[in-house]
Amino acid sequence: MDKWNVTPNADGTVRLVKIARPAEQGFRSDYSSGVCYEPGTTVEATDYRSDPNCGHGLHFAPTRALASAIRYSREGMYNGTALVCDVDLESLVVISLGEGKVKAKFAHVLYVGDETDFKPTAEEKEKVAS
Repeated sequence: MDKWNVTPNADGTVRLVKIARPAEQGFRSDYSSGVCYEPGTTVEATDYRSDPNCGHGLHFAPTRALASAIRYSREGMYNGTALVCDVDLESLVVISLGEGKVKAKFAHVLYVGDETDFKPTAEEKEKVAS
């Protein structure tokens, strides 16, 4: 993930992007048994496996472009809504076949947006203030 300048947060998460269906379709994923990525919630992959293969986890990417490319890898997929998530670093696995694609067991969905408007963490705000 160094290639994309992804820096872990102090709380053991890393900030990444998820593409899901729009709000009017419940921010649902086509995968992960239709997990709802509602901002403000924590999501879990109940089928999580730590192998470096697609499936069995919540999938993310470091940028909207990469996350969108993942969505388009299946015929007829939608562009979707980009969501900023703090993803559990302990369970994070880089997918072996997929440029920038990762999966994890848990993530906290923060807000609709992408890497261009990542908001600083409380720790980062504190550093700037001092």
